[in-house]
Amino acid sequence: MVTLIKILHKGETRIRVDLPNKAECTQKIRQVPGRTFSGSLKCWHVPYTQEAYQLLGILFPNLTIVKPASTQSPTDTKPGDAEKPGSLKAYSNETAAGKSPALVPSHPQTQDKVTIFYQQGYVHIQTRGKSLKIFLPKNDADTTFITSFTYYRWIKAERCWQVPNYADNLKKLITYFGNRLHSVEQIAVAAANPNPIIPPAKENVWFCYQKMNGRLAIQSFYDAVLVAFIKKQPYPVFDAENRIWTVAWYEKLRAALENLAQQHGKKVEWVLEYKENKGLPRPPYRKMANYKPCPAEYAAKLKQLNYTESTIENYVPLFEEFINYYADTEIADITPEMIEKYMQYLVIERKFGSSSHKIAISAIKFYYESVLHKPKHAYYFEQPQTEKKLPVVLNKQEVEKMLDLTTNLKHKTLLTLAYSSGLRVGEIIGLEVPDIDTLRSTIHIRQGKGLKDRYSFLAHKCRHLLKRYLEVYKPRVYLFEGEDGDQYSSRSAQLVFHQAIKRAGIKKDVKFHTLRHSFATHALENGTNLRIIQEILGHNSSKTTEIYTHVTQKTLEDFRNPLDFP
Repeated sequence: MVTLIKILHKGETRIRVDLPNKAECTQKIRQVPGRTFSGSLKCWHVPYTQEAYQLLGILFPNLTIVKPASTQSPTDTKPGDAEKPGSLKAYSNETAAGKSPALVPSHPQTQDKVTIFYQQGYVHIQTRGKSLKIFLPKNDADTTFITSFTYYRWIKAERCWQVPNYADNLKKLITYFGNRLHSVEQIAVAAANPNPIIPPAKENVWFCYQKMNGRLAIQSFYDAVLVAFIKKQPYPVFDAENRIWTVAWYEKLRAALENLAQQHGKKVEWVLEYKENKGLPRPPYRKMANYKPCPAEYAAKLKQLNYTESTIENYVPLFEEFINYYADTEIADITPEMIEKYMQYLVIERKFGSSSHKIAISAIKFYYESVLHKPKHAYYFEQPQTEKKLPVVLNKQEVEKMLDLTTNLKHKTLLTLAYSSGLRVGEIIGLEVPDIDTLRSTIHIRQGKGLKDRYSFLAHKCRHLLKRYLEVYKPRVYLFEGEDGDQYSSRSAQLVFHQAIKRAGIKKDVKFHTLRHSFATHALENGTNLRIIQEILGHNSSKTTEIYTHVTQKTLEDFRNPLDFP
């Protein structure tokens, strides 16, 4: 379906053309002189001329027309314009009879003209960034329609409704109001920050925007070769609003894209997203005069239900921050609306990611549902969307170099054992001497994540290193002990890892958990059954383990482009 509507874009009257995202439609619209794709409007627009009208009518015979209102505002045209032979107004009158498309009259410029809409029954829509404002007379049927959108609000000061400008909301509004729609006005929004943004698509150019959240955005005109390649990538998502593809980022993706572009005469432009501000720091609530500590019954309930120490260490400060956000309100008097407002604060002001946000939600829900025993449905929060990204892994050469350059026996044993057995940092420092069975080549992981026991394998090359370590250090309780003989700290283990990474000259954005990701990926590349890897890693679901199939070198080498192979 192709729809035309008259708009004012950046001070110039233009024809907005809404058309399907298909190659044949894109090729046709490019034949219109002066056509432009607007990144802010997410659509094509062409000059507001009779020639453009005629050409659009030829290119798209079956147009869906947004017809003009039955009466016009006195400010729309000058007297006599409609009678001029060959004028655009005369052409529009002819096309309204079915000969070719007609457009709505021009839009208002001031609030006074909005008042005219109320008096004469017109509807006016303003688009500004990600919001749509609808100015219209009061009507129960229209109110019911607008309030059917997922998110909406009434702006009393401007006497208009506001809904989000995403998906097909604008098209839904245009279709619903029909010939009552007077005009659509697009208001430019200044860039919120100096970071690079995805520009409008260019011919024969694939614009790749590497995001810090572990995904890659790809902008281009429709290209069958590129789309076929993208659909083979892990977690491909098409953003219909912005008309871009996003996929999970991995190390070999850039080279694969550039090789594909070179084969088909395309150009690739790369931009790396700048790191955004980390958001506001946690306020110093403990210094406040009316500071409220976390209720004792909260931590006691966590321990009673056998939550792990790491979970308690996460939940308690998060809940404490929440109750001090409303320092002047008793905890029992905090309403669900106030909780929702706090959730927005965490995302917008504190810049919480999806994982941190979910933990904060769980910490608050635990108090109301498990401590106060309130019904769950009374405190329901929309879960933030999780970014689907792939784990960063070290290749085998990088792992070998990192271990070879680590000369300290204790550090070398810790890193080798963590990598060769796929252990988390909390699991490696929690190992006790009896947990290692050298005769059976097994490691007993007790009370791992989710309070689950499991077994992992002890590599043969690690047995000799471990034996030498036990002879030299003679640990008493924990396999890896601190200076005072207590359990080795996770912070120390992480520091050992990052020092080894620095010595090896590895520039990847990695952490201690990367050793676990690398172990699983390399085991899969060596032909280990996915089910066995799932058991070793302690995953409840095979879907969690399947993520490593997307980053194995074997998977990339086996990829056969459908265009290159019949």
